[in-house]
Amino acid sequence: LKFHYHLPTHASSSFITIYLYKLTQVYNSSFITIYRYKLAQVYNSSFITIYLYKLTQVYNSSFITIYRYKLAQVYNSSFITIYLYKLTQVYNSSFITIYRYKVAQVYNSSFITIYLYKLTQVYNSSFITIYRYKLAQVSLPFTYTS
Repeated sequence: LKFHYHLPTHASSSFITIYLYKLTQVYNSSFITIYRYKLAQVYNSSFITIYLYKLTQVYNSSFITIYRYKLAQVYNSSFITIYLYKLTQVYNSSFITIYRYKVAQVYNSSFITIYLYKLTQVYNSSFITIYRYKLAQVSLPFTYTS
């Protein structure tokens, strides 16, 4: 399993881009790739949206899509929770679930950390894990709404 990422910070821009990630599943020489997607920070608004992106499974030419979803901030705490999502794998009617995980916003630092979460593939009891990675936050305070 390999997970490669590159996360530069564009302080003068209103966009934070999460660059191309790759998630390599060694089992049966099949590959799963999370394609490039963007996390757009709009300074004049209070939303951060992770736009539609696709997760393509090459094995048996079946496709998996992660649909558009939003990040909701809990105003009374320093945590942002991305709620439970499900991915439907067409092949053999098996399901893949991204379980609930949290994004902790540390107000005293310039980093937002997406903690370790798992992507469980039911097919043949093989497991895929997306490891911890960090989002570089611009020094400006963030405001979110649900």
